[in-house]
Amino acid sequence: QNTLLIFFRLSLGLLTTDATLHLSGPPEFHFLCTTLVAPSTPLTSFPDVESCSTMPGLLMLDLTPGKFFHPDGSPLSFRVGVRNPDVLAAEVIERRAESTSNYDLLPLSELRSLRKSRSGWALVLNSRSVACQAQEDMQSPYRTTAFTIFRNALLIEPITTTGVSPGAGAFVNIKFRMSSRLPPGATITFLAPYGFSFSDYFDVEAASTGAVVTLPVKLPILKNEARSHEVTLRLMDNTRRMTTYGLRTKVQNAAVSPEAQEDPSPNIWSILANLPEGMEDSLGGRSNAGSVEGYQLSALQGCTVQPFQAAFGRSNVVTLSFLAHRSVYSTGTSVGSVQVLAPVGYIVPAQCRVDPPLPSLDVPKAIASEGFHFFTPFSCEGTDNRAVIKIDETSAIPRGSFVSFR
Repeated sequence: QNTLLIFFRLSLGLLTTDATLHLSGPPEFHFLCTTLVAPSTPLTSFPDVESCSTMPGLLMLDLTPGKFFHPDGSPLSFRVGVRNPDVLAAEVIERRAESTSNYDLLPLSELRSLRKSRSGWALVLNSRSVACQAQEDMQSPYRTTAFTIFRNALLIEPITTTGVSPGAGAFVNIKFRMSSRLPPGATITFLAPYGFSFSDYFDVEAASTGAVVTLPVKLPILKNEARSHEVTLRLMDNTRRMTTYGLRTKVQNAAVSPEAQEDPSPNIWSILANLPEGMEDSLGGRSNAGSVEGYQLSALQGCTVQPFQAAFGRSNVVTLSFLAHRSVYSTGTSVGSVQVLAPVGYIVPAQCRVDPPLPSLDVPKAIASEGFHFFTPFSCEGTDNRAVIKIDETSAIPRGSFVSFR
């Protein structure tokens, strides 16, 4: 069983009345409605789902009527479980992909033909029986075409790091085991979440990584300058199956968490192992693959929330305070913002208001002597339990400042 995380934006406004969303893939994949979670990450949104149904290779979501989603609003996301095909079915997909590598975009009326005749993935949004938005060949988090099937599983242990500050350098340690042996000349590709960058430091020695055996790689290790979040190692000797290998490397953390970027993507690290050229099999030499959730970046410290009152069902005012690790500001081409996500059940007014704190009451006593920084808000927009506070161009949140507002 696998999990798909889907992120997308609207190019047109969406009224959810009589609206459906279809996720289409090869018919060898089978979706599981019981695993649907929408939205999949805190800083994204998704319409309420009235019903979910499936066919082989097709997920159909009927949206609850009555809501409007603005095209320049927050990204939308959902995740759903899917059963991957077995090896024989994956080989069928591979052959079909080779025969349909050149194609024209298909209209909505041919959606079912699309999923039967191609190996790609598509997201189609229908509103009042009109296909108002469609995206063909959905991309993976690594800005490549939709994922493909590998023959064997590659098991990755939780990643350890020396730093979680956005945009800062940090050492990461990755330990993994492959389900099958790899011969000399095979390649192992490490894919960090989009926005991360590998440096020129790579260490595969067992003594450094905590692995059982040193990974037999051929030097020098060359980075992909066009894709700085990707690095490929070439083997100079055989590897053992189910034996722990490791890589210790230095990376530059993404400036923004993957899920909160302008084009959001999952916070996932992946390792892909491919056979050498000339040894390709019915799956194109794709031997082992695995993924693991990455570490969370921390842009804030010492976050506190102080309510004005704690009674149920009452209107309330809260004071939020935090220490900023990075500067936040707006320019003529980009808008800086502070996004506040409350627990489910809280409702933020659509036209929310932001005011400075009351110094004598709201600023925590432990750091009151250090003062606080209040930025000038451009706007405050509330949606359900979330507030998006955009920062005016005349103001900013300096790095290292203690911020407080109501």
